[in-house]
Parts: sequence; C-alpha cells; structure tokens
Amino acid sequence: MAYIPLARVQPGMVPQSDVTTADGRVLFKAGTELTTNDIDMMQSAAIGSINIAADNNPSSSADFSTPARSLTIEQLAVLSRLFAYNNLHEASIQQLHAICAEQIKAARDHGS
Repeated sequence: MAYIPLARVQPGMVPQSDVTTADGRVLFKAGTELTTNDIDMMQSAAIGSINIAADNNPSSSADFSTPARSLTIEQLAVLSRLFAYNNLHEASIQQLHAICAEQIKAARDHGS
C-alpha cells in the first residue's frame, strides 16, 4: 500500500482505504474503481493523496520517483493546501507539485 499524490492518481486505480474529506465525509469506499469524474471530485474536495495498493499503483515502478512519496502526512497536508485550487492533471502543475515536494523534503532533511 502507498499514499500517492492526487496528481498521480489515474482512472481505474482502486483506493485501498476509504477516501474521506477533511471533515470525515466518505467520498469513496475502499475498493471503488476511480473514474476521471471521481478524481475531479477529490481535487475539488482538496484531497492531497490517497492510499492505493502497491499492485494497483503504476507510480511504484522504477521509472517514477517523486519526493512526495517520502513526505510525512503533515508535509503532504501542507503540499495539498498549496495546490488545493490548481488543476493537478496539468503537466506544468504536476511539475510544480514535484518541485515543492522536493523543497519540503530538503528542508526536512536539513532540519529547517
């Protein structure tokens, strides 16, 4: 199982645990196959990352390594707030997301 940023979630993926809003409302039950509309709904609800089974996570392959994967839940929450109103399906926004994740990770690793 792995938490992946919403920007990397693709239609057809299946969350391993319930996807909930900040106030605890369940958007999708674990095991629901996600659609493009579902991903848009999560973006609107400012969901930053979701729990995807490793065997259902194409980002777990060797060609994908994003610093966001090594961030804590608190750091992911900060990153989610920064990108809450952006279209995380746009390549340029995904690049900015990755850069911010790198900076947050670097700050943590250097004790800042």
